[in-house]
Amino acid sequence: MHELLQSPRTPHLLRIWTDLCREKEMPQLDRWLVLRMKQDKRFGSKDRRWYSEGVFSAIRAALPYMEHLEGRPLDPRESWDILRAIEPETFFKGLAAYAESPDRDDLTRGGLSSWFRPSLARRIELSHWDDGQTKDFLKAQNTRAPLWLRLNRPAHKAKIEKKLEELQVAYSWRGEGLKIETEKNLSQTPILEEGWAEVQDYGSQILGDKIPVSGAVTVWDCCAGGGGKSLQLAAKHPKAQIYSSDVRSYKSTEVSKRALRARLPNITPIPWNGSAQLELPRAVGKGFDIIVVDAPCSGSGTWRRSPDGRYRTTHQSLNDLQKLQLSIVEKVLPFLKPGGQLVYATCSWFPEENEDVTALMRETLNLTLEEESICGLPVEDSDTLFFSLMRKGR
Repeated sequence: MHELLQSPRTPHLLRIWTDLCREKEMPQLDRWLVLRMKQDKRFGSKDRRWYSEGVFSAIRAALPYMEHLEGRPLDPRESWDILRAIEPETFFKGLAAYAESPDRDDLTRGGLSSWFRPSLARRIELSHWDDGQTKDFLKAQNTRAPLWLRLNRPAHKAKIEKKLEELQVAYSWRGEGLKIETEKNLSQTPILEEGWAEVQDYGSQILGDKIPVSGAVTVWDCCAGGGGKSLQLAAKHPKAQIYSSDVRSYKSTEVSKRALRARLPNITPIPWNGSAQLELPRAVGKGFDIIVVDAPCSGSGTWRRSPDGRYRTTHQSLNDLQKLQLSIVEKVLPFLKPGGQLVYATCSWFPEENEDVTALMRETLNLTLEEESICGLPVEDSDTLFFSLMRKGR
């Protein structure tokens, strides 16, 4: 933190921070920073990276510092109200001093306040994390997550390696997952432009590999977002027919473009507005073999890259998300064949959004649990995701 106050760029950083603190609610930080950087044409790419990482680093570390200042546990949203009232230079100096305090525990060093301690304790117990895994998980929370790509086809591997070596980009393979070790924008390279690989976090890749697709089955990825798992399933299972939906219609356009670029003819976007109504494709018959619900959630498993999410989490928001998650499953379940499999997933490590929700499903819906687990961090250097596989009664 001290280096943020010892740079010629520091005055600009403090002005950016001042503008951020004028926001009554914590904004989506990556988008906010893009818009803010556009306001000053003097910033080059290195400047933008430095300012962005400075803001992200402070946001990652600030929650326990706010509790330290107040001397009491704080609701994360309350922390933002207190933080934004502190004079910027005073805040950064205090945060730098607090970061060197010898009496901080692993939770606070990971940028998590005491508000999260009960949920973390349950996660440690449910996932049987040992002390080393818990330390790794918390240490990672205060660092930026790496960029992961997924190999689209084995034939592309040599081409990808050659291009990365030309660009002097360090990398490592983890199966079909490609970890980019050097900060580099690959969006305008053939690696992504020609569909040799897709951007997909490794935890998400692990989750996708767990989905039990076999042969010419029909799969509905009903909350597909940008379509990462739909593309993964289509590439790995060419005989399967993958249907992809998202309530944000522009996401379906994105999936179509990515599928065309990757030459995956077995992905079909279908419209769905999140209601209990869906016009089943003729080829599906009376229901899908597998439905994947990658549900809206707190995003706690992605807080390394989106630390602003820490400031939007409350008991009420988790209760509201539980209701939404359960309601989505209730709406899509009629479109699953009797005996078909439901995959419930989140990018969250909170038990409240995961095991607690699957327990509610088993109590209220005709579903039997077959498997549930956490994917990614702390075992892998990736996001943390939850996977649950359930079977519908006949």
